[in-house]
Amino acid sequence: MALGFLPLMLGSCGRECSTPPEILSCFERIVEVLDSTTQYRNLFDLKMADYKRKASEATSDEARFYYYKLITDDYYEFDKDSAEYYIARNLALAEKNNKPEWMVDSYLQAAHLYNKIGSLEQAKDALDAILPLNKTTEQHMQYYLHSIDYWSNRAIFLNLPNPDPMSQRYADSILQMGNIVPRPLQLHAKVWLEDDDHRKVEVIKELKQAIDRMPSTDPWYSKLCEEVGLLSHILHTSEKDEVEYLTRHIVTSVQNVSRSTPQLAYVEQIAIRYGELDFANRFLTALVKMQMDFPDKLRAPLYASVFEVNDAVQQRIESEAKRNFALAVVALLMAVITAVLLGFLIYALRRRARLQHLLKEKNDLLEQQSAELRQEQAMLKQLNDALQQTGEALKYESDSLQEANYVKEEYIGQMFAMCSEYLQKIENVKRDINRKLTARQYDLALKATKIKSDDDMKELHELWSRFDDVFLTLFPDFVERFNELLRPDEHIVLRPGEKLNTDLRIYALVRLGINNSVKIAKILGLSTQSVYNARQKMRARATESEVDFPARVRQLAMDRSSRKEPEQ
Repeated sequence: MALGFLPLMLGSCGRECSTPPEILSCFERIVEVLDSTTQYRNLFDLKMADYKRKASEATSDEARFYYYKLITDDYYEFDKDSAEYYIARNLALAEKNNKPEWMVDSYLQAAHLYNKIGSLEQAKDALDAILPLNKTTEQHMQYYLHSIDYWSNRAIFLNLPNPDPMSQRYADSILQMGNIVPRPLQLHAKVWLEDDDHRKVEVIKELKQAIDRMPSTDPWYSKLCEEVGLLSHILHTSEKDEVEYLTRHIVTSVQNVSRSTPQLAYVEQIAIRYGELDFANRFLTALVKMQMDFPDKLRAPLYASVFEVNDAVQQRIESEAKRNFALAVVALLMAVITAVLLGFLIYALRRRARLQHLLKEKNDLLEQQSAELRQEQAMLKQLNDALQQTGEALKYESDSLQEANYVKEEYIGQMFAMCSEYLQKIENVKRDINRKLTARQYDLALKATKIKSDDDMKELHELWSRFDDVFLTLFPDFVERFNELLRPDEHIVLRPGEKLNTDLRIYALVRLGINNSVKIAKILGLSTQSVYNARQKMRARATESEVDFPARVRQLAMDRSSRKEPEQ
């Protein structure tokens, strides 16, 4: 009964012990990149310093506008105030140089920035400022993209259905632009247009294929990874895909020194669900730091995550307390069982001593009975020897029957194969003659039906060769065994490359049970007299009586070490 507690105790680890290795690997990749934040920040500072130096050394407003734009792109998710500062400087340059296209680029950057930090009114103002301005095809695409983000963020903020109809309208505008739209942007637009879950699953497949074809440094890489992860989360298609692609998005964002990666909250919740509290706490710490970097952008899920981690830790403490209690109960029960077993052992030892005394008395009686049994065993041994001799005789007969059956089956199979080949050849000849007769080529048909002695001999030699191969497969040492039946000076010596000669083929058929000279002559294509003469000459070369020679040939055993089973 005590041992029954052990499975319950060991089973308490439950989900904590069942985290899939793919998901654990994703958690480790996130922690690794979070631990390298300082390194990425140093590289980012060096890059920003280089951009600012080049901007200050620029000799034209066009060059300064270009470097301010690069600086703004990198400040989006790192420093809101700096991004706004450089956007304002670019707007001033655009007005100074009367460059509408610069102004559009600056307002697009502003819309992107305010969409990122959740300042919806400012994002709308930037988009409205772009509307009356002339835009290039690329700027049109960017305008539609930031409009999708604005209306989506607005729907989330106002708790409206998402995707918002306006988001879908701008997504449709992107797709209407045709093939000039880059494939990643087309897929991004399709995400907003698809309402059916089944079609969204197909879009996920397309997104994954696009991600696999682009490097992680591509500006669209992080965005598409985020969309695959969130769609997998919403549609509950694959938790492994959800964690994998959110991990790729998070890793890329941290490497780009982003201080706003809210998708880390989804991964943190999955870590809690699997009981990976160390990872969950590490992710929560990173989320808290992001909240401190952007105090003006409140993230409600953050506080829920704090409570979830606390609840999970409390549950683990309670689970470990229960486990420790179960261990104490099991230890106590084991101690009781040990004491009971010790008492039983002492009782068993005493009982064993009494039984040994009784056994000694019975052993004396059994010794007398053993002497009688030994006499009976001797008689049984004699009977057993006789049975073994009988069994060996039966085994020999069984082996002979089995060998005969094997030979029969093998030759039936070979005969069917040869018959099939010759039937095919006859069919081919019939078709050839029929074709010539149809074409009224009577001379050629007559010529084809003439018997050619060379071809006949070729067929006959081929038949002998097939017979030699099959027979020697069954009786590989037939020639040596056959020579043992002849006098030493009369042994048959084959020519180089020869497997069997005519004399050996005659007696090979005898070994197979064909003893009639007429049948042998028909099989080998010889005259009956030639077969008869050859058999008489071979009998004269035998070591013993020539009368028993055929019977001695038939007794030549098959080499069982080289025997193989016939193919099915």
